[in-house]
Amino acid sequence: MSFFEQPIINSPYLVPQKHRELDGDGRPTDTIVPKRRRSDLISAMPKPNSVKGGKQAVMELSTAGLTGQDMAYNVTEFVNAMRSQVDAWRQLPNPNDWQVSPITQRLLQHWRAIQKDETQVIRPFFCQLEAVETAVWMTEVAPGMGERGRRVRRRLEAANAEANPDLFRVATGAGKRIVNQWRTEGHLHCTGGDSILRAVLDPYTPTGSTLGVNFNTSKTTRYQPRPDRSHLNWIVTDSDWEDKLAAAIEDHPAVLSYAKNHNLGLEVPYLVEGEPRRYRPDFLIRLEAPEPTTLVIEVKGYRGHDAMLKAETMRAKWIPAVNRLGTHGRWGFAELREVHDFGPALDAAIGRMLGRVEASDAVPTASTTWKTPSRRSPPRFTP
Repeated sequence: MSFFEQPIINSPYLVPQKHRELDGDGRPTDTIVPKRRRSDLISAMPKPNSVKGGKQAVMELSTAGLTGQDMAYNVTEFVNAMRSQVDAWRQLPNPNDWQVSPITQRLLQHWRAIQKDETQVIRPFFCQLEAVETAVWMTEVAPGMGERGRRVRRRLEAANAEANPDLFRVATGAGKRIVNQWRTEGHLHCTGGDSILRAVLDPYTPTGSTLGVNFNTSKTTRYQPRPDRSHLNWIVTDSDWEDKLAAAIEDHPAVLSYAKNHNLGLEVPYLVEGEPRRYRPDFLIRLEAPEPTTLVIEVKGYRGHDAMLKAETMRAKWIPAVNRLGTHGRWGFAELREVHDFGPALDAAIGRMLGRVEASDAVPTASTTWKTPSRRSPPRFTP
């Protein structure tokens, strides 16, 4: 079917699945490509039935004044890269892996639900939801990605400055003015919400370290780690599950070093029905990455209410606060529940931290390759 017979080939409510190929002049052809079109600076104009005087005139970028430094405003590669990261984040099936506040999580679930519900009279277009998702990703997810997230933020700020330095200030100023007007006229009632969590370090011992770990134990459940993976001579385990996990961790090629969180002093405060408690995660894994990257691992066979509270505290509070602090590298958290085979879940958790898989349930395939650690002497943790 030709372009003129069917110019619209995608649903406005779904991710575009196909597009029409363009010819050398930027006009759509009848050839349909089965994937979403890349972002680019293109003016797709349908070819008229007849063109007098030959080929249609084309305005070159140089004649439009977009030369030299102004050409830096062409951020299509950056937009495509960020779009792919937002796409991968959108596909995460577990809301606990979204790395957003509980309120944002509920909003995303609501918007995505009504978008898919064909019985709704009014539902958001995909382009509208994608714009909101991108803003959420930039605001709440990217800051927790360490230097990679900061690079995205800096590039976007530079592009905005090249386009219109006052654009952000004007937009936010107008938004505040409208919100204040709504509040004054009684159209909007603000009841508060989740505040930004900031990590407050202990003034006397701001950092911990495995350097001074030295203790006696009567426990017979112990695992002896490889010296090139852990400088602690024993891993004190609470179950044979942890023995299996320790072996899987130290054999993983992306692991630089690891330690069992036993007598290390790393405890996370949390609440159970208003009662303060302290949670001690199971393992700390330092991964091979350009910046210090630590994955906190919890082993859980049965996941009761208390375990869910601990995991929610780690994902929604402790991890974002430490990453926002920005002085202790990048941190992540994962629960491993397949106690009879930790391999796939461990691979997926490490892959997410290193940006090598796109979904929480993805596992490496035969073509997946990991960089072999170059350092043989394991670093000491400073949680």
